[in-house]
Amino acid sequence: MLSRRTIFLPVLVLALLMLATPVFARFALEPRGEVTVVPIGKAATSKDYFKVGTSGLILPVVGPGEITGYAKVHFAPGDSLDKSVELRFSGVPGLPASRSLTFKQPKRGTYAGGRKGMPSGGKKIALTIPAGTHELRIDGGVVGGGELFLLLNYEGPEQPAFERQFKATEKPKPKKKPKKRKIKLGGFTLSSSSGLKFTYDDNAYKYSNDYIYSYLNGGPSEKWKFLNRVDDAIINPSLSLTGKRKFFDIGTTSITLKFSRLQYWHNPKLCNEEYRGSVRQDVGKGRSLELYYSYSPSKYLRQLNDRPPNVSDNISMTSQEFRLTRNKVVATWRHKLRKNLNLRLMMTRKLYFYNRPHLENDTWAYDWQATAYWTINKPFRLTLDYAYTDANALGIDVDGQVLDTSPASDGTYKGNKFNMELRWKPPFKQIVKDITVRAQYSVAYFSAEGCNTIGEDSYHVSRQDNMYTYQIKASRKLPYYPKISTNFGFGYAQRLVDSLMWGDIKADKNWISRTFWLGFSYKLF
Repeated sequence: MLSRRTIFLPVLVLALLMLATPVFARFALEPRGEVTVVPIGKAATSKDYFKVGTSGLILPVVGPGEITGYAKVHFAPGDSLDKSVELRFSGVPGLPASRSLTFKQPKRGTYAGGRKGMPSGGKKIALTIPAGTHELRIDGGVVGGGELFLLLNYEGPEQPAFERQFKATEKPKPKKKPKKRKIKLGGFTLSSSSGLKFTYDDNAYKYSNDYIYSYLNGGPSEKWKFLNRVDDAIINPSLSLTGKRKFFDIGTTSITLKFSRLQYWHNPKLCNEEYRGSVRQDVGKGRSLELYYSYSPSKYLRQLNDRPPNVSDNISMTSQEFRLTRNKVVATWRHKLRKNLNLRLMMTRKLYFYNRPHLENDTWAYDWQATAYWTINKPFRLTLDYAYTDANALGIDVDGQVLDTSPASDGTYKGNKFNMELRWKPPFKQIVKDITVRAQYSVAYFSAEGCNTIGEDSYHVSRQDNMYTYQIKASRKLPYYPKISTNFGFGYAQRLVDSLMWGDIKADKNWISRTFWLGFSYKLF
């Protein structure tokens, strides 16, 4: 059995050893004199770095101990070359006289003070301080000029107190963000935005090259009755008003009213507007159901030879205005499947009514559409879209006809549409916010139901319309005007018709259009 003396002696020796060992602590090392403090990092987690000025940094320090820390340099906007730093140490024996560091252009970084540019990544510094009282001097700088920052920590004995004079700090005082004024009416929170888009279209009437050539060379005047110019400049103002209110626990209800107009500069006959109203109901997180109706009044398309409806075929045809009134009812379901994957399902009922001389062209169509939005990684998003159309366009043209068996011209068709978009958010977001490229192909197969031969309906039997659309577009916010966003781009569209018709259907239906546009949107409140 061990005696009390045997146990007491090693405990006493251990205690004496502990008392003889200096107590070390870890703390931030602060320089003496006037220094500038630069907080680096996000405001909530920033670290205070000391700027190395022309007179360097003077750090009183009692050893033995270990100095550790980081050096960083400033990269101004536009700096792309690596930066070299020469650090010099003096006042403490045994330290290296200097140390060279190289800093590469940073990909990210911020200052809590909000200064422009970015701090570099940190280069580690480690210095062993011998026993005794020292006055460490660190100076040097960026080769070629620039700002150098140091963050220093010390692990060693307690340091003597001295007066510290911090010349300046870039850490801003927290500013209270002004509360946005909300406009309310009848329990709805209102918001409104406006838009203005300028478009140049080199083929406003969507005529074929054959028709354009004929027009430019003095061809039949009746067909170009209202054509003032082949190309045109289009002004497209728009205005929307949205009210939001939470009627149900499942989510917010939004009601939107929107108006837009297409104003053609040289061909005012083509001017048209659209009125739209929608109701959208959020259904939990990441899901919503929207219903909207849009109406476009009678729009002029072109001159077309026809006779009034319900008259004999013996009545000769005359040149008539071919006009279209559009009605659409759309139901849309949006669903966020995953963090980077969203789905949209749409069902559309189109009711296109032509003016009375062209009743046989009226169209009742259903569209079913599915769209997937896949964020591949942070800067890239891929959009894939497919739509199927089933359109009935059989009408009455001659007295005594019945709609179901009418032999009138029948534009009934079924179609497919394939669309793909790739959006890229580039690193130079100060210049452009995002860039999107788009490619779309759609095809319509005309069946001319009730017609057996091409002679019975030469414009529709065996006909296939192919549409090709390509776009590249970009958007950005205007500098100094954050409420104004702008978008601009180029588009190319082409229709190619395949048919067994022996007439001039391709000369009538084929066309190419090139557009350039610049648009602005502004949030009113």
